Amino acid sequence: MQLASRAPAAPKQRRMGKPNMASLGRSLRYLARYPRLTLGATLALIIATAAQLVVPQLVQRIIDTIVANATNQGILSLPANVQTIAAEQLGLDLTAAQAQLDDAPRLLIMATLTIVLFAVARGVFAFGQNFICLLYTSRCV
Repeated sequence: MQLASRAPAAPKQRRMGKPNMASLGRSLRYLARYPRLTLGATLALIIATAAQLVVPQLVQRIIDTIVANATNQGILSLPANVQTIAAEQLGLDLTAAQAQLDDAPRLLIMATLTIVLFAVARGVFAFGQNFICLLYTSRCV
């Protein structure tokens, strides 16, 4: 006697239709029982997202500082009579250009440290948000 081998049944595929608003309502009622955890997870998510959005702005400032200082250094390396002509053409103040050039290393270091700080903050708050979400799921089971 031979046993007939059966092929495993294909898993049912979910139809993509209207969103189930009843599930959303049930989820919100469940979250209402844990207001502190919900607030903590929401704040962690917002802070992690904000930290992620700030980094490109800081990189833009670093690039702008490098470009501006390269221009200032190029003008300040010219002979004195040509410096004044170039500064007038570009609308620059030579004393301000020199001050900006002198302050550039400090600005770049501060921007770099700020990027590192935001990366750490993003990691800490993303971990916190995931941790709180795991607390929710462990209470559901």
